[in-house]
Amino acid sequence: REREAGHRQSQDPLAKMATNEVDKGSQALEKEQFTVEEGLALRTQCEMGKGQACTTFGLLLGQDAEVKGKRVAKFLRTGCEKGDANGCLALSAFQLAGRVPGNPKTAFDNSVTACRMGAMAGCCQTGMMMFSGTGVQQDVTRGLGVLLHACDHGKHGQSCFQAASAVGVLQHHGLLQEEESKTMANIRKLLMKGCKLGFEPSCTAFEEFSKQYPEPLPESPEPPAPTAAPPSQAAPGIAAAARTDASAE
Repeated sequence: REREAGHRQSQDPLAKMATNEVDKGSQALEKEQFTVEEGLALRTQCEMGKGQACTTFGLLLGQDAEVKGKRVAKFLRTGCEKGDANGCLALSAFQLAGRVPGNPKTAFDNSVTACRMGAMAGCCQTGMMMFSGTGVQQDVTRGLGVLLHACDHGKHGQSCFQAASAVGVLQHHGLLQEEESKTMANIRKLLMKGCKLGFEPSCTAFEEFSKQYPEPLPESPEPPAPTAAPPSQAAPGIAAAARTDASAE
């Protein structure tokens, strides 16, 4: 049962996104390669009230599996409370991934906070949680709306990709009151936009979608019906023949 639950979680887009956020934070820190002295300096800056330093130090602690989740959460929460949107988002992602204490409700609240503070990844996660009903009462309309807003106004490629996925789910369950051709066009548009905004999975999805659902060719306009030319514009040869026939009579 545990293996089955783990498999279901690995297939859950939210769990996958949370894990990706955690991995991105870890990869960014690995590139920085903080020394022990630099890590201590981050903690000192955090104690002086710098939210970003608290978040970075929390992520640094999160890399070490032996560090308790409560300690990791403490610094991420402090970073969030001191105005760093990435601290709120990281805390939410760590909670969803099960790395630190929390539940879906607190993860949703932290995600909303990150979104309100301007982190588009937080808006994307918030929209997905609303759409699926994770940590909040399910509301597919509002969830899709948040994703579309982050896509269109926040220029967030992953939100475009997730919005396309959400539209596909609604279409599959017959919950959209529009023609299928229009729905497919909207999905194609969202995937293309996500790709142009640099979200690679959206590029892959766009290619696969285009193969499965080729874009219909525009209908060619029918040529106008031929009309007879007025006598004054008749071809010279025809006019001359008419005069010849008249004189012969």
